[in-house]
Amino acid sequence: MLLLALNNSWEKKDAAAVITHADKLTAYLAGKGAPAGADPAAWEKKKTDSLGAALFLKGMTLAGQSKWKETDG
Repeated sequence: MLLLALNNSWEKKDAAAVITHADKLTAYLAGKGAPAGADPAAWEKKKTDSLGAALFLKGMTLAGQSKWKETDG
């Protein structure tokens, strides 16, 4: 759900919401293990893809604001 909200904020060009949703998704997935009954390899791929999308959109948003130091963090 957070990834959907993040994408929606990106499409609306709502920079504050993109950053907020990306931070929430990153924090949520950071220590999250595979759900019960899920294939661990498939979960790890989904988790990695979601984190990559979140960090990319946050980085592009910050770069668009010329916040170079935050972009690298």
